[in-house]
Amino acid sequence: MLALASPCLTFGALPAGSKLFAEDAPILAFRIEIADRELLRLARANRSYVTATVTVGEEVFKNVGVRLKGRGSFQPLNQKPSLALKFDTFTPQQKFFGLTKIMLNNSVQDSSLLSEYLCTGLFRDAGVPAARVTHARVTLNGRDLGFYVLIEAMNKTFLKQHFTDAMATSTKATRRILTRSSKTTAVHPATSPI
Repeated sequence: MLALASPCLTFGALPAGSKLFAEDAPILAFRIEIADRELLRLARANRSYVTATVTVGEEVFKNVGVRLKGRGSFQPLNQKPSLALKFDTFTPQQKFFGLTKIMLNNSVQDSSLLSEYLCTGLFRDAGVPAARVTHARVTLNGRDLGFYVLIEAMNKTFLKQHFTDAMATSTKATRRILTRSSKTTAVHPATSPI
């Protein structure tokens, strides 16, 4: 039996998610239930959020936004899909351990399920803001999908924890990326210096 933590604890001055990602935190079991109608919508438009009920321990979160995610690790619903869970999509102010969004990665490209955990830890140890990582057990509509890598989303909540002006930082970073990509010129492989 897995030891479960309560996802609705109040943390005082601790940053959002602190208890979830603590070294001694138990592995959480996620039971995700998606109604048949919403499941069909998700199968047709897998990057769009649909409503789901997410149960973690004794806590039940209704109307959680769920969508599929991944590029190289993408798997459809009938396999072991990676999932994005956004707790405030359909229920404003709803949070999980103080977080509005988490990722459940299937880790099909890393059978150890340790790569993201170790790498993000190295970044944080070096003083670079990086998403926190832990592990979870996932069940989708009664089907046990096994262990997943649980990652905090790098969204406004994350930016506010690590930067003084999250919105300005996000906007500036986006502008920088867009400016760089518009200035990038294509190099023909035959003339490339590399």
